[in-house]
Amino acid sequence: MGIDYTIVVSHGNRYNPTRITYSLREAIETDMELPYEVWKEFILERDNYTCVECGKSQDQMSAHIQIISHHKLFARDGGKYIMSNGEARCWKCHRRKHSETPALPELVLYQYNGRDYWMKPR
Repeated sequence: MGIDYTIVVSHGNRYNPTRITYSLREAIETDMELPYEVWKEFILERDNYTCVECGKSQDQMSAHIQIISHHKLFARDGGKYIMSNGEARCWKCHRRKHSETPALPELVLYQYNGRDYWMKPR
């Protein structure tokens, strides 16, 4: 877990950009918010490019199925790019997870005429 990334940020001065270095170890210990690209790579590195659900690694999969970074609490629901809010999942498990999860966590499943509806509780 000794991986570091350097992000070059230009604050209006392209000749003297500010350089920011992120450490995987520090990101895990402090749970600091990270830029998306750094967060994505750190999640995969931390989980050793292995799906947390099925346990398959990138080496065990075919070329078209990839390991991707997944938010536990979705970004649209206020999830942040912090290490505790991410996990590595293969494409199939990631798709399955999204099909099981309602759009908002406070929704309740109602059934009417044999169909399922996710609605806010009454």
